[in-house]
Amino acid sequence: MDAGAPSATIRAAIGEAPNAALERAAHAFFGDPSAMLGARGSTPCFLEADDRLTAAEVGAAIEERALLLGPGRRLIALEATNTAEFAITYLACIAAHHVPLLTSGDSSDVVDRYRPDTTVDADGAIDHRSSIARHDLHPDLALLLSTSGSTGSPKLVRLSRAGLAANAAAIATYLGLSEHDRAITSLPLSYCYGLSVLHAHLVAGASAVFTDSSVTDESFWAQVADLQVTNLAGVPHTFDLIDHADAPLFESNLRFVTQAGGRMAPEKVRALADAGARHGVDLFVMYGQTEATARMAYLPPELAATRPDRVGRPVPGGSFTIEPLDETTDRSVPADAGRVVYRGPNVMMGYATTASDLAMGAELDQLVTGDIGRIDEDGLLQILGRERRFAKIYGLRIDLQRLDATLEADGLVAASASDDRQLTVAIEGSDIGLARRRTAEITSLPSHCIVVVPVDELPRLSSGKVDTGAVGRLGLDAAADAPGSGSVEAAFESVFGHAPAGTDSFVSLNGDSLSYVTMSIRLEEALGDLPQDWHERSVEELAALGTRRRGRFAHVETNVVIRAIAMCLVVGSHIRFFYVPVGAHLLLAVSGYNFARFQLQNTGAPDWHRRVARPFAKIAAVTSAWIGFSMLVWGRFGTESLLLVNNYAGDPAHTDWRWRYWYLEVTVQIGLLLFVLFAHPAVRRFEQRHPLAFVAALLVPALALRFEWYVIGGSTRNAIFQTDTVIWLFLLGWAIQRARGGPARFGVAALVLLTVPGYFFHDDRSMRLLVGVMLLALVPRVPVPRPFHHVFGWIASASLVIYLTHYPMIRPLRSWLPRSLTFVVIMVAGLLIWAALQRLVRTKGLHTSARLW
Repeated sequence: MDAGAPSATIRAAIGEAPNAALERAAHAFFGDPSAMLGARGSTPCFLEADDRLTAAEVGAAIEERALLLGPGRRLIALEATNTAEFAITYLACIAAHHVPLLTSGDSSDVVDRYRPDTTVDADGAIDHRSSIARHDLHPDLALLLSTSGSTGSPKLVRLSRAGLAANAAAIATYLGLSEHDRAITSLPLSYCYGLSVLHAHLVAGASAVFTDSSVTDESFWAQVADLQVTNLAGVPHTFDLIDHADAPLFESNLRFVTQAGGRMAPEKVRALADAGARHGVDLFVMYGQTEATARMAYLPPELAATRPDRVGRPVPGGSFTIEPLDETTDRSVPADAGRVVYRGPNVMMGYATTASDLAMGAELDQLVTGDIGRIDEDGLLQILGRERRFAKIYGLRIDLQRLDATLEADGLVAASASDDRQLTVAIEGSDIGLARRRTAEITSLPSHCIVVVPVDELPRLSSGKVDTGAVGRLGLDAAADAPGSGSVEAAFESVFGHAPAGTDSFVSLNGDSLSYVTMSIRLEEALGDLPQDWHERSVEELAALGTRRRGRFAHVETNVVIRAIAMCLVVGSHIRFFYVPVGAHLLLAVSGYNFARFQLQNTGAPDWHRRVARPFAKIAAVTSAWIGFSMLVWGRFGTESLLLVNNYAGDPAHTDWRWRYWYLEVTVQIGLLLFVLFAHPAVRRFEQRHPLAFVAALLVPALALRFEWYVIGGSTRNAIFQTDTVIWLFLLGWAIQRARGGPARFGVAALVLLTVPGYFFHDDRSMRLLVGVMLLALVPRVPVPRPFHHVFGWIASASLVIYLTHYPMIRPLRSWLPRSLTFVVIMVAGLLIWAALQRLVRTKGLHTSARLW
C-alpha cells in the first residue's frame, strides 16, 4: 500500500464467541479466586517437586494470605517467582481487590516512582510501607504489568478485572482446557504470557506445576513426566534451548505446546508442527501483547504446518482490522497490508507513568499494535513488520527509541533496528566494544543477539530521519558476511567475562590451558569443526569461517582426549576398578604441550611474567588450599605437602597418602624453574627466535637425569614422583608442540621412541606411556562420535578438580559401593563440583584472570 492510500479500513477479521461456561467461570474466579478454588475441593491445583496442594487448600491459603496484606485497597509491589508461594500471594491480592504491581529483579525505579503501600519480596516477606492505603485506585483496575521488558521504563500497563477474565476465558476456549490439563511454569510469571498460562488453567479447573528449572535441565523434564504435565508454553528461544539440549519434548505426556513472545521462523514452526503430529502433540502459534492482557490471535494446530508464516485468527471475543499507514511511515508494504488494530474486552485500560494515573478509568476501546500486517483470504493474520520502533527478542520487548537515546547519553551516535531475531546497532565511529557492552546492559540480551556495525555516518532518509530499514539491512549484511560472528563473540564473552574486540584472539587475551577446552567446546557449538590454529585466530577471522560441516564424528584435539583418558586412568587405578597406572605421567606431557602452546606466545611482551606464571600460580593456590583444608579435616598431610615440596622433603616411607599430589607438586616446581629461567630477557629472545632448538637444549640435561647418568638424592627417593626425573616428559610435550613441519615432527617422534621405553620397571606401563605420547606427537585430532565429544571436553576441563577431590571419596564410597559405581560417582561428583565453581565464577562476574580453573 502506498503512503497516500485512502483512510478506509482495508480488511477485518472477527473471532468466535468464547465458551459461555468458561466466561462465567472466569468472571467468578477473578471476583473471588479463594471461593471458587475452595468449591473445587480435593482436586489437584498447585504442584511442586515436593509438595501438592488441592484446590481447597489453595483457596484456604489465599484467604489466610489476604489477611496479611493490610487494610484498605492497597497498591502492592510483588516480586514474581515461579513458585506456588508467589501464586498464592498474587491471588490473595486479586481476592482482596488490592492492585498487584508485578516486578522481576531490581524494582527500585518502579517502587520509587509509584510508592506502593506494601511490598512482597521473592521470599514472600511482606513489608507494609504505609499503615493506610494511600493511593486512589480506579475500581476496575486489577493488575499492573511492565510493558518494556528489560529497558527499565517505569511505564506500566493498566489491566482491568474484566479484561483478565475475558482473556483467560478466550484462551481456555481455543485451547480446549479442562480439569484434566496441567501446565508447567516454563516461562516467568512476571511475564504476561507466563501469567496468562496460570490464569487460563485455573479458570478451566486445571492445575499448575511450579518450577524454576530451565528446559535444558533434566529436573525440568523429570517433573514433566512425574507430575503428568500436559501443556507447555514457550517463546522461540525456549524451543531453541530444547533443541540444543536434545530435551524429550515429544517423548512426554504433553497434549499441546504453545508458542508466542516473538516471531518464530516458518521453517521452525513447520518442523515443530510435523514432529508434534507424529507424537500426537498439537502446536498452537499465538500472537499477543501485554496491552491486550496477553493473547490476541492463535493459529489452529491443523494449520501450523501449512501456514507457518501466519499468527492466526482473533481469539474468541476479539477482532482485527487492517488500517492505512500514515503518510510519514517510511516503509514499502504490500497493497493489502497496513496497521494492525485489535479490538476486544481484553484491551488494556491504558498506560500509567505516575501513581496519579492509577485513578484513571479505561481510555481505550482498541489497541493499535504497532505492527504492520495483512489478513489473508482465510481470515488469518500475517505480521510483516513493525510500524513503531519496538522489538521483541527472547520474549523481551525492547524500546529501540529509548535504547538509541540511552546510547546517545553515553556519547555514542547510534541507531538501532531489529527483525525480532537479532538487534542491530549502527554507530558512527569505531567504539564497538562500548556499544555492544552498553546495549547488552540496557536490553539484558545475550551478546550473540547484538550486531554492532561501525559506519562513517548513520544512513538517513531524504527527510533527515535515520533510515532504520537501512540500519537493519546493515546488520543482515554483517551477519551474512560473517556467519556465526555473534556466537563467536558470545563464546569469548562467556570465557573471558567481557565482549572481545574483533582483533582479539584466545592467545592475545591471555587464554591458558586451564580454559582453552571450555573455549573450544563453545566455539565448536557455534562453528562446527575448528581449525587447528583456532586459538591464534582473531574473533573476526573465526567469525568469517561461518558454520562448518558437522558430521557424525567430531574431530577433538588429541591433547584433550589424552587429558580426559589420563584422568579416568588415574581415578580408576587409584580405586582399583582397573589398574592401568600411567595417567599422571601422560598429563605431564600434555602440560608441556599446552605450556608451549599458550604461555610461550609473545614472551617478549611486558606482561610475560603473568603469561608464564599464571597457570602454575593457579594450580599452586588451589592445591595448597585443598591440602590445608584436608589437614584441618583429616589431619593426614604435613607441612611439606602444604608447601608442595613433599616429593623431596617428605618421608619416603609414606607411600600412600603422602604421595597423592606429587603430580601437582611437580607441575608447580617446573613452573617455578621456568619462571626463573625466563626472567632473563636474553633467554626469552632466544626462545622466540629458535623455539625448537631452545627446548632441545633443555632436554639434554633433563634426559641425563631421566637415564640417571646423574642422580639427585639418595637411594631412598621415589624417582618417578620427583621433578628432576620427570621433567623430561614435560619438555617432550613442549618439543612436540614446537615441532612444525614433517621433518621436525618425525624427529621428535623418533626421540619419543628412544626415550620413553624402559622408563618404568614394567614394560606394559612404559608401552602405554609411549602410545599416548606418540599420539600427541603424530595425530593432531582424534575422531570421536559427536554425542561423546563434550564428555571428553568436560572431563579435560574438570581434570584439576577431579584430581584434587577424588582421593577423600575413595574409602567411604568403596566400603558400600562396587568399584565400578565408585568410579562413576567420583567422576560425576568431580564434574558437578567443577560445574558449580564455574557457575559461581559467572554469577560473581569474575574475570577469567581471577578464575581458578
